[in-house]
Amino acid sequence: MRLVALICIAYTVLSGLNTSTFAVVKQQHPRIWLTPELKAKLVDRLNRNTPNAQELTSWCDQHINDGLSEYITSRATNLLRAINYALLYQITGDTRYAERAVQIIEYAFANPYTGYTIDSWVSFDNYYNSRYLVPAVAIVLDWCYDYMTSQRRTVFIDQLDTWASMIVNAEPWSWRDPSNNYFYGHMWGLLTTGYAIYGHHPNADNYLHEARDVMLPEGIKYASGEQVQWPTFDNYIGRAKGGMWNEGTAYGTVNNEFLCSAVLAIRSAESIEFSQFTFPNEAILFYIHALYPNNTNTYADGDGASRGGIDAKVRVPQLFCGELATGDAKKYGQYWVNQYTDRVTWSYKLYNEFLWYDDQQEALDYRPYRPDYYWDEGVQTLFWRSDWSNNACWIMLKLGLLNTDHAHNGLGHFIIYKNGYLVSDKAAETGGTMLLSDADHNTLFIRPSDDRKLYWGASQLEHFEATTDYIYLAGDLSSPYLDQPSYRNNVVEHKEREFLLLKDDLALVVMDRGKSFDAQVDKIFNVFLPSTPVPSGSGHRTTNGNYDLLVHTAWPTNAVQIPDTDGIPLLRVSTPQLVTEKTFLHVLRVVDRGGSLVAGDVQVNGANIVATAFQAKSGLLDYLVGYSNDLQGDIPSFGSFTLTYGYFSTAIRVFLMNLDPSTNFYVNNTENGGLVTITISRNPLPGGGMLASTPDGVLSFIVQPGEPPHPPERPSAPTGFNATGSDYGCAVLGWNPNPESNITGYRIYSGAQSVERGEASQYTDSVDVGNITNHNWCGLSDGTYYFALRAKNVYNLLGPLSSEESASVTNGSVQPPLPPQQVSASETSPGCVTVTWQAGGEPDIAGYYVYYDTLSVPGETSAYSDSVYAGSNTQREICDLLPKTYYFAVRTYTVSGMFSAYSVERSVRVLGPGLPKDPAALVPGQIIPDGYWANDATRPLEVRNLPLNWTVRIFNTAGFQVRGFTNGTQDGLDWTWDFTNDAGRKVARALYLVRVTDPSGNVKQSGRFLVRIDP
Repeated sequence: MRLVALICIAYTVLSGLNTSTFAVVKQQHPRIWLTPELKAKLVDRLNRNTPNAQELTSWCDQHINDGLSEYITSRATNLLRAINYALLYQITGDTRYAERAVQIIEYAFANPYTGYTIDSWVSFDNYYNSRYLVPAVAIVLDWCYDYMTSQRRTVFIDQLDTWASMIVNAEPWSWRDPSNNYFYGHMWGLLTTGYAIYGHHPNADNYLHEARDVMLPEGIKYASGEQVQWPTFDNYIGRAKGGMWNEGTAYGTVNNEFLCSAVLAIRSAESIEFSQFTFPNEAILFYIHALYPNNTNTYADGDGASRGGIDAKVRVPQLFCGELATGDAKKYGQYWVNQYTDRVTWSYKLYNEFLWYDDQQEALDYRPYRPDYYWDEGVQTLFWRSDWSNNACWIMLKLGLLNTDHAHNGLGHFIIYKNGYLVSDKAAETGGTMLLSDADHNTLFIRPSDDRKLYWGASQLEHFEATTDYIYLAGDLSSPYLDQPSYRNNVVEHKEREFLLLKDDLALVVMDRGKSFDAQVDKIFNVFLPSTPVPSGSGHRTTNGNYDLLVHTAWPTNAVQIPDTDGIPLLRVSTPQLVTEKTFLHVLRVVDRGGSLVAGDVQVNGANIVATAFQAKSGLLDYLVGYSNDLQGDIPSFGSFTLTYGYFSTAIRVFLMNLDPSTNFYVNNTENGGLVTITISRNPLPGGGMLASTPDGVLSFIVQPGEPPHPPERPSAPTGFNATGSDYGCAVLGWNPNPESNITGYRIYSGAQSVERGEASQYTDSVDVGNITNHNWCGLSDGTYYFALRAKNVYNLLGPLSSEESASVTNGSVQPPLPPQQVSASETSPGCVTVTWQAGGEPDIAGYYVYYDTLSVPGETSAYSDSVYAGSNTQREICDLLPKTYYFAVRTYTVSGMFSAYSVERSVRVLGPGLPKDPAALVPGQIIPDGYWANDATRPLEVRNLPLNWTVRIFNTAGFQVRGFTNGTQDGLDWTWDFTNDAGRKVARALYLVRVTDPSGNVKQSGRFLVRIDP
C-alpha cells in the first residue's frame, strides 16, 4: 500500500501551504537532494573531469589522511567538509570516502568544541549550530547509511534526535522570525534531521512537521511579500519579495541558501513541488541589477555587508536559486554566475559547488532583454543603469524599511557610480560592517539623542513612475522613527524624500522634508563623496578621477554647503537657523571631468512650491523642476501660480511634482528680457494649452518662449536604416534624415544579440553622433552584430528605435597603418623638442603617439621609455628635456586599435636647461620624488602645485595610459598617485612614465617612476 501511495503522489504540486497530509518520505537512502537524475548528472561530471569535479576529488584525496582535530570549530563549518567525502562515496561507491566522512563525525562526537559537550554544542551562540553542525551529521548519515553498521547508525540517529529535541524545546533565537537567518538555520537542521532518521526514530515526523509544514510555508510567504502568522518588530508582512532580504546582503544570502536547500530536499525526499515559490527568479534578477558596472561588486546593505564582493557566499546561494529558477531567469542566472563569479574553492562548500553548478545548463545573456531598472519592492530599493557597458552610470535609490535584526537605518539612502563612486557607499569605501546610522548614509540626517540601530517600521511608498526619460520615486520615511518604543527617545516627527532621475542628463533631483520635535535638533542633507568637495559654480564639485559630480543646493536660498570628513569625504548642507522644520531641494549631476552645471533660481508666486532650473548637458534645453514645499508633500492649494526665471536655452522641459493626479491644468508662458514666466492654472488661460498630470501627480511639458506649452514630443523612428559589414572590422551604417526640424543627433545601438524593437537599453553598447546620416562603427572583432538607432531632439527626447539591421564583420583585410612619413625633430625652445610628420592616408586613422628616449632603439618597439599622445595632430612639442641627445619616433594607430610600425628615428641634441631639481622650488606640477630617474616607490608619487585644468597621465612602457587625472577643482592642487589604474585596481611592479600637461596638451613635466614594491 505504501508503494501505491508513493506512486500516486509522485507529481504532487503544492502552493506552499501545509503539506503533511501528502507527505510520504521515500524509504531508501539517500533522501536529501540526491535523486537518481541528479546522481546521473554528477557521475557524468566526474567522468568528464569538470573543474568542480577535479576540485572536489583532489581536495578529498589530498586530505583523506589528515588529522581530524582541524574539523572542530566553534560554528562547525569545517564539519561540513565531511559532506565532501559522503558525496564522493555516493558518486563513486568508493567506501574509503564513506569511512572518512563517518570518521569525521564520530571524532566530533568524541571531541566537541572546547567548553561544550556533544549535546550542548548545538546551543552555541543561541543555537547557531542548528544550521551547520546538525545538517553535517544528518547528511552524512543519509548519504552513508548503506555503508554504516547498525551500531554506528544508532549513535548518529540518537544524537540527531537529541539535538532536534533541544532545538524544538528551547524555541531559540528567531524561532518564529522568518526575517532572520537563524530561523532558516533552525528549519534546515530540523528538516535534515527528519529526513535522515525517518523510519528509524519515531520523532522524525515531529521534526518534519515543524520544519516542512510550519516553518517553510511561512518562509515562502515572507519571500513572497505575503502576511505571515508571527510578527517581527510588530510587522506581519514579508519583506523579501524582489530578491533581497531586509536583513541585508550578507546575512540575507544565508536565507537564500537554506530556503532553497529545504525546497530541494523536500522535492527529492517526497516528490513535492512548491509551485508558487518564485523567489529564486527574483533573487537572480536582484543580483543582475545590483551588480556594479565594474562587474566585481554588488550593492551591499546591512550588517556585515561591507564592500559587496562576489565570493562563495554569493555564488553558492545563487547556484541554489538557479537550480530552482524557471524560464529565462534560470538561463540568466547561469549567465551571471558564469560571467561574474569564480568557481568555489572553499573546502566546506565544495560539495555545493559540485552539486549545483551545471556546466551544461544553457546560459542566456540577459542584457538584450532586461529593462534599465529594477524595483525590489520588499526592501523598497531601486537600481538603474544607463546601459550595460562597464562605463555605465549606475544609481541606487532607497526608501527603506527595518522590521528585522540586521538592517541598517539609511532611510532615503542613494548611491551614484560611474567608473567609481560619485556618491559614495561609506561601508563599501571603508570596509565598515556595522555602519548602522543614518549619519553613515546619504540621507536627510536628523541626529537622534541616542544614535542606535532602528528595528521597527517601514517607509511608505507614495509615488513610483518609470518612463523612458525619467524615474520618479517618493516616500514617507517617518514610520521607522515614530514606531520606535518611547524609551528610544526618537527625535524625528516627520521625514520625506523624493527622487527625480533624469536619465539622459545623468541628473538626480532630490527633495527633502524634515521635522524634529525639538528645534535644537538640526536637519542636514548628508552626502558622502569620493574626494573632498570644492566650490564650483553655484555648488560643490567632487571627482573619482574619471568623472565629476556637481552638487547644487537650490533650496533654501540661505543654505550653507560645508565640506566635511567622516571616514571619507562628505558634504553637509543646512541653514544657520535652528527650527523644527526644514526642506531642501538639490540637483546632483554626473559630468565629464571639468564639466559644468549651469543653474538658476526660480521665483514662485501663488503656491507653496520650490523649484530649480538648470541647463541640460546639451546646452540646448533647460530643466525646470518644482515640488510642493508642504512638510507632508501635500498637493499645493492654488487657483493659479507662476514660475519665473532667467532661461539659459530656448527650450524648457518642465516637471511639476505633487500636483493633483490625472488632472487637467491650463498652462501659458510669456517672455520678457530674458525672463520666462510660466503660469499654471486650474482654469483656462488665454494663449495657453490644456495639459494633464500623470496618475502620480507629475505635470510635464515643453515651453519655448513665444510658443504655447505642449506635451513632450518625441522624434519619429528613423527610416531607411541599413548596415553593411566589411572585412576591415567595421560596420557601415546609414539612414535617412528625420523629417523633424528640431533633431540634434542620433544614438546608435549595437549588440551581439538581436533585440528587435524592445528596450533600447538592452543593447550592450551605444554611441551618440551629431545630426548626420551615416557612421562607421569600427574596431569590431569577427562576428555578426545588430544595430538600431533613435533620433534625439532639442528637448533631450529620444524617439522609438528604427528597424534593427545586422552586419557580419570580419578582419581579414585589416592591415596595420603605414608608419608616419617625413618625420622631423628639432629643439624649438630651450628644453623643448617639436616633432612633426606627414598625416597618414588611411581613412580610419585615429591618431598618433610619439616615442622618445636617450638611447637609440630603432626597430625595438618596446624599448622606448617615454611616449606621449598626439591625438590627430601632425606635430607634438615635448618639453622639460635634459641637456643630452634624445631619439624620437612616431606611430600611427587606427580606430580599431591597430598600431603601425615605428617611423624613421630622428635624434636631437637638446641644449636648453632641464627642470630645477630643488623640490622646494615647487615649480608647477613638479613630480616628487625626482621624476627623471627610476626611484624606489617607498613613498607615494606626488605631483605638487598642479595648476587648474592641468593633467597628470601615467603610462606603462608600451605607451598605454594606466592612470589619468585632471585637476578640475583648484589651482595649486597637490595630487598623490595611489598606485591604482583608471579602473581602480592596483598596478603591478614595473617602470611607469609620468607626464604633466597644460590644458593645451603641452608637456610641462615628465619622468620615470619605478614601482619596485608590491603596492
